[in-house]
Amino acid sequence: MNSAPCLHEAAEREVEELTTQITALEVKREELTNNFRRVNHTIRSLQSRVAQIKNDAVPISRLPSDVLEIIFDESRRVLFRWTGFRRPLPIEVQLSHVCRRWRQVALNTPSLWNTL
Repeated sequence: MNSAPCLHEAAEREVEELTTQITALEVKREELTNNFRRVNHTIRSLQSRVAQIKNDAVPISRLPSDVLEIIFDESRRVLFRWTGFRRPLPIEVQLSHVCRRWRQVALNTPSLWNTL
């Protein structure tokens, strides 16, 4: 009958060892998860910078803001006359969603927003 307590003690030791391993792996998993989040954030930041550089390189990006304002105003006037032309969003909103610069120019062009 001495063997029963030994088996019980052996099982308890194994459970303790396994629990220790589980705890260590959970800590490691948390570290890896945090690292994964940091890497994903860095990747998104780099992708955003690449997109910004590419956008800055296209010829229309070199137009001065006042020229873009004129183009935006004319686009609005021309498309406003086309009453049968259905757009999911008003042209002002569409222009402001193209890129950061266009958004800034569109938002700073009061004539785009003076009609509801």
